[in-house]
Amino acid sequence: MSLDKADGVVRKAEAQFKELAPQVGEDQQLALQFWAKLIANSKAVVSLASAHYGSPAAMVHRVSIEHFAYMYGLVNGVITVEGAEQQLKFDIHKNAKGLDSAQRRDDKAGRDVLTQENRQHLAEFLDDAGNQVADPGISVYNILGALDLDFVYNIYRLYSVNASHANAFSCRWNPNEAEITVLLDNVNDLLEIAGAVWQERLGNSQPA
Repeated sequence: MSLDKADGVVRKAEAQFKELAPQVGEDQQLALQFWAKLIANSKAVVSLASAHYGSPAAMVHRVSIEHFAYMYGLVNGVITVEGAEQQLKFDIHKNAKGLDSAQRRDDKAGRDVLTQENRQHLAEFLDDAGNQVADPGISVYNILGALDLDFVYNIYRLYSVNASHANAFSCRWNPNEAEITVLLDNVNDLLEIAGAVWQERLGNSQPA
């Protein structure tokens, strides 16, 4: 796919969002926000690719896949708003515990990473039993697998290796023209699938 065509795909998605978003009920507002993120990320991917920043474009697209998975999972009932919120709380608590552990090691080394005020907030957060939740096990892999969209996860895995983490591949990899074409094709695929999902649920309910 050419950059001009990809730009047109993003513009079409933006117009569709503007048309359909006002019809979305309260129960689907979180899914709607993920759709908005997907479109915004896709716009950034096209802009970065246009400026020959292929690796950063792939990094952003990897996040797009995460937003797409959560959006599609919520709309299709594979995950729930409550489950997504529980996953968020679990991840925050997990990271807070890691931060507390790291700060204790830094204390021994004489390094101050957190201010006294932030230390207090962190301690209060970790002491609050309400912040301790079970891991609901929501993941991009599980969502896409349940939706028979394994090909999307394969692309996610590719960019996890090539563009997401600091390793020998990400240090050296800069996508060539053919790889940029595949990237833009996938941008198109995700936006088209997302648009079709929302059109089916909202567009068909409009009065004739």
